[in-house]
Amino acid sequence: MKSKPQRLPDAVVIAAGALAMCWPAFLNGFPLLFTDSINYLNDGRFIRDVLLGAPARSAGWMRSPVYSLLIYPFHWGINPWPVLGLQALVTAWMLWRVVRSLAIRRGPLVYLALVGLLSLFTGLAWVVSRILPDMLCPVLCLGVYLLMFAPETLSRLDAVLVSFLVIVSIGSHPTHRALAAGLCALFGLALLVWPRLRASRAKPLRRVSALLALAIVFQVALNGFLTGVLTLDGPHPPFLMARLVADGPARHVLERRCGELQWVICKFKDRLPADSNEFLWGAGNVMASVRYEEAEQLRREELPLLWATLRDDPVGQARISLGHFGSQLVTYGLDGFGGFPWTASAIQVALPAAADAYRGSRQARQALPTRAFSAIQRVTIPVAVLMLAVTLPYCWRRGHTRLLGLGAVLLPAIVGNAFLTGVFSLVDARYQLRLVWLLPLLAGLVLLQLLEDRRRAMAAEAAPSPAPRSGRRRAAIAHG
Repeated sequence: MKSKPQRLPDAVVIAAGALAMCWPAFLNGFPLLFTDSINYLNDGRFIRDVLLGAPARSAGWMRSPVYSLLIYPFHWGINPWPVLGLQALVTAWMLWRVVRSLAIRRGPLVYLALVGLLSLFTGLAWVVSRILPDMLCPVLCLGVYLLMFAPETLSRLDAVLVSFLVIVSIGSHPTHRALAAGLCALFGLALLVWPRLRASRAKPLRRVSALLALAIVFQVALNGFLTGVLTLDGPHPPFLMARLVADGPARHVLERRCGELQWVICKFKDRLPADSNEFLWGAGNVMASVRYEEAEQLRREELPLLWATLRDDPVGQARISLGHFGSQLVTYGLDGFGGFPWTASAIQVALPAAADAYRGSRQARQALPTRAFSAIQRVTIPVAVLMLAVTLPYCWRRGHTRLLGLGAVLLPAIVGNAFLTGVFSLVDARYQLRLVWLLPLLAGLVLLQLLEDRRRAMAAEAAPSPAPRSGRRRAAIAHG
């Protein structure tokens, strides 16, 4: 009797997938960094000091304390490679759970092929290899899918781990929290429109909504513990004001109304930059010229400036914002992976023992092959979109509920991400890069399902049909 081939252990499959996602860092000779990476690495030291008894104080422009707290035990201000390992393993495990939830034949081989192709032909490996909370945005989306549309495929431990990762992902960046809230609202609306969904999806939706609420409570409590102030995001630059001023209509509002308003922003009405990055980070511009108290006041002026702009020129602002949304939707290259002079100097403070290794990396020398892989991805993504346009209606007709559920999470998340970042922050390739690789993932899974349906149909046609009962009875009598 022929023995059944041995199945690869899950740990081996996940580890192999994680290694495949790390190739840009291996090529670079160091985990990839962005300017914000230094802040996340450095803030861990502040969090450690407060946890060990130092008095709570203002953290300045501290980024997400949730992500900084998560990664600090993996680098301790010494070496960032364990952080990369953590990010790769989390992403690999979540992708493995998604593939397992769809009950695909030869799951380990299919999973490794998918991860390998996505790592080569999309930005997946580049996002995972960079020390930023960006990699947690797709983890959030995949976790929501598993909890909403495939909870029965998770063991109790798996469900706890997915829930934990969803909470951490929501708390790691304001746009992640907004995406999670948007998905909950979208699914809540779907339950109202299609009552038949309530029986199967109402309880999972309540679970995801509870995780969102828990993440918000945890983030407020953590910020309160670290800074002494109960706040959701802590002190942060006025991103919305910078976007409004750069768009133009808000500048006209300030020109007309600053005579009657006692706003801090009015001090700069004659030299407001037309670029949001210049507003926030440019030398001699707004944020570089205000004291801490004035920066606090600028944040309080954001919403009044927004309402005034929408009241005075709603059509003009809407047209500009929709243009940013459209641009962000199709901007997903590997821009921003080059080295920054500030990073090369600031790493000496965040990771002094690893500073020389970073300065010798390809990224620091501007030698990463980002143009070539951006060109590859510019082909991959449109092909995936075309495939989904053709195959998703087939999934609808055949009633492939989990694949449709995966699409119902990923597609709105990708569109919503472009809206949130392009309209309220700025158009930046890294924002869309973190999620756009999910389109080829979904297209690949749908294609595999289509091939599996075809295989089953061919097997059913090839199988001999059973003889009619009357024929079997006559044959039995003849051979009596």
